[in-house]
Amino acid sequence: MKAATGSNSTAQAQLQIERLTSELEAAEREQERHRQLLEQQEPVWMEEERNFQDGRYHRDLVHRQRLGAMLQEVLFLQQQHGQLRVEVTRIEALMRRLQEVAWPRRPPVKCQNEKTDLLEGLAQERLELERQTKSAEHEAARSKEELEALHRVLALHKKKMQLL
Repeated sequence: MKAATGSNSTAQAQLQIERLTSELEAAEREQERHRQLLEQQEPVWMEEERNFQDGRYHRDLVHRQRLGAMLQEVLFLQQQHGQLRVEVTRIEALMRRLQEVAWPRRPPVKCQNEKTDLLEGLAQERLELERQTKSAEHEAARSKEELEALHRVLALHKKKMQLL
């Protein structure tokens, strides 16, 4: 009976070893299948990463170009603003001189009417130039805000690039 129990125990051990061996082989096959699957997917992932990086590069390029265009626009608006200020100053000086000058050899009424018409025309010109100056100032302020927003975006992007 002892011999039967020992052989039975040996048979059970042998069965357990065979079961564990088959489980190990199945696990190794599964591991190999996963490795092959990862090897197949790796080129796809690398291509997706390359496409992502290319897209980021192109977006960065577009933002840098837009920033450059906005800077040029700000410079242009500042130049235009300065030119308008000079023109307003010149017209104001001309108006002051015209108010101080007497118009000789003309009848006083006719001279006064011409002077009034000229002064009114110059005043209207001055008002139009002031309106253009305000418009240019508003446009420059808007461009400056957009430029500051782009600078913030670029700073965040640089931080992101450093983290990567």
